[in-house]
Amino acid sequence: MKNFKIISLLLILLLAGIIFFWQSLQYLEVAGGQLITLLGAKNIKVSSLKVNTLTNSQVEFSDIIIGEDSNLKVHNLKTSYDLSKLISGKLNNLEADDIEVNIYEKDGKFLIAGLEKFLENNPQKDNAAKSINFTDIDSLRKILPERLVIKNMEISLKSRKIEAVLPLDVNFGFDNTETILKIASKNFDLTAAHYELTTGNIQLDAILNENQKWQGNVFIPSIKITKTGDDTADISVKLGFLLSQDNLEADILINDQKNSIKADMKLFMPVAAPSSGNLNIQHIQFPWGVGFISSKLVNVPLNMKEEISAVIKLNNVDLSSTLGNLSEGKIKGTGKISGSFPVVYDPASGKILLKNGEANEVDEGVISVSPELLPGDNTNLELARSTLENFHYTKLQILVSSDAIKSSIALAIEGKNPNSQEKRPVKFNINLTGDMLQLIQQSILPLNDIKQLLKQEK
Repeated sequence: MKNFKIISLLLILLLAGIIFFWQSLQYLEVAGGQLITLLGAKNIKVSSLKVNTLTNSQVEFSDIIIGEDSNLKVHNLKTSYDLSKLISGKLNNLEADDIEVNIYEKDGKFLIAGLEKFLENNPQKDNAAKSINFTDIDSLRKILPERLVIKNMEISLKSRKIEAVLPLDVNFGFDNTETILKIASKNFDLTAAHYELTTGNIQLDAILNENQKWQGNVFIPSIKITKTGDDTADISVKLGFLLSQDNLEADILINDQKNSIKADMKLFMPVAAPSSGNLNIQHIQFPWGVGFISSKLVNVPLNMKEEISAVIKLNNVDLSSTLGNLSEGKIKGTGKISGSFPVVYDPASGKILLKNGEANEVDEGVISVSPELLPGDNTNLELARSTLENFHYTKLQILVSSDAIKSSIALAIEGKNPNSQEKRPVKFNINLTGDMLQLIQQSILPLNDIKQLLKQEK
């Protein structure tokens, strides 16, 4: 009899547990349905949402799908809170895992898939955005949880000119003494026009310092940039930044593994008007014709509307490739040259104008000039063509003269042909028709490509 009472009691407890569990499931389903209805009223169409846990201090969701076609998806979302602070919207922790965000272009605007109607009916207001002080801890505490963790988020961007996939992990939190932000990314891919860019790991670490400025570093050990038909450049980037409520300042260092590509730049950008800022290139260097081409102290306005002036320096550049481009393949040679050429880039036309400058030989060498570069049938021209077939120069200059419209390039050489009966040194001045400007533009100043890439088609 005693054993029967015990068994009966256990059965009652088990049945009560089953009933409580069933009612909990129904309660969670009702809560999920109410939330879907609430979001729907805000023009956020939720196709799927499950409430896994709902207590007076924690709620956990899964399988969230917002939208119908290209969706916004969140696999897991968990938050904890204090009921006394929840009324004001304050959360203790917010953790999200496995997120898919799709951004696309339509009618010249970028939209977030699944949130189109919500954003259309709730446009961002400049005054509201300006009222948020992102460098003040008290202001941040009002809008952010004490700890925010986002894992395995993937942002896809597609437009007429750009395709990109950006994986992100975010870790943000308020500590007793400082506010910390960490952002990491792996294998960022971007395709734009005829460029392809891929990265390895990207790491951003920042703290909100005592002067109410975000201070941090960004390190990208590998960025591979490929232009259609060209070799791939593999560079690393180190960036130290200071972000206040008003301005972003950054020191940027770029180099490749061979240390042949180098750049030292300073960025200044007002937060309220980014295009009014500027990028000051302290020094930049690229490999060109075996040697290097470089420049320094170049100021680049971010609005891309003002002329950009620079002095391009050739450092031990291979003469053969340079003359080949300047003469459309009609001159071949040995040796190296160095020199300086002032240039002006006009963003409106996308053209580069060479100013007066010159490059001189570093070592003596030999050049061979194609006869078709010196047309004519008189005796002097025949002698010149014969002499220049195997001309051993002792002096060589590439001269540039220019006006407001165009640049003229000439080759001045002095030497002799050892096979010629003339033993005295002779001098020649040869006008060149090749496009050195195009070569420079493709090598170190693809600014017009960037401008066209960022410009929205109308």
